[in-house]
Amino acid sequence: MPQQILGLGLLEAVPESEILEWHDPDDSDEDGISGRAALVKEFDSGLPYIARFGWKSSHASLTSFTQDALNNDIGVTSGNGDADCGYEQLTCRQYSEHSAELADEYLQDLVGYLQALGAPPRDQDSISNDSVLAGEGLFSEAGCDACHRTEMNTDHRHPLAELRGNTIHPYTDLLLHDMGEELADSLTESTDYNQEWRTPPLWGLGMAAAVNGHSSFLHDGRARSIEEAILWHGGEAWESRENYRSMSDSERADLLEFLRSL
Repeated sequence: MPQQILGLGLLEAVPESEILEWHDPDDSDEDGISGRAALVKEFDSGLPYIARFGWKSSHASLTSFTQDALNNDIGVTSGNGDADCGYEQLTCRQYSEHSAELADEYLQDLVGYLQALGAPPRDQDSISNDSVLAGEGLFSEAGCDACHRTEMNTDHRHPLAELRGNTIHPYTDLLLHDMGEELADSLTESTDYNQEWRTPPLWGLGMAAAVNGHSSFLHDGRARSIEEAILWHGGEAWESRENYRSMSDSERADLLEFLRSL
């Protein structure tokens, strides 16, 4: 499933130090949550940075994220990314070695556009709704905010001035979490990490159906509603899922109403 692209520049502007505040791979505080910051090497510098984009947190910057999407999703080479040619695709391999199909200036234009896409606004009419307010409390009581962090701050070093010094509410910690065997896949290099997924931001969740034309969620679209997405949670999120299951019908309705207000 493709991921939403609103607010990506703001997530890029969150300092690594803030992400590391929640980095706890060994669950040293014994709260059942062992979020892990992923380190990746960037295309341009070859230096390791904390990743924050992609289902598996495989990219640290929007430039890297965009290059990968261009190459692997639609077959357009850019920067220093090589074409993803199969072994028998001799013509593809021959021409991909000569030059990038998308010049750096156009790549940066595309990245700048993605950085400038703002965060989706909440439904202002529903923020003070009694059901939404009750659902927000239940969201916290169930432990959902242990991973879907309600607040982050951007620092003052991002190239775009508009993204500096903001308090944002993306509902993510940008960390990898073990989500249990039922959500495991075989897309990672090490089988040790097949059950790990980056906490997806929840902002804009209420507009997903209108924007996408469907209500499918999770990495492969297996969840046909927000509620089904909750019930697929396992691993570190198992207790939160069970807390949701133990709620009354009205409480579950309030929690879902809160999520649809984001």
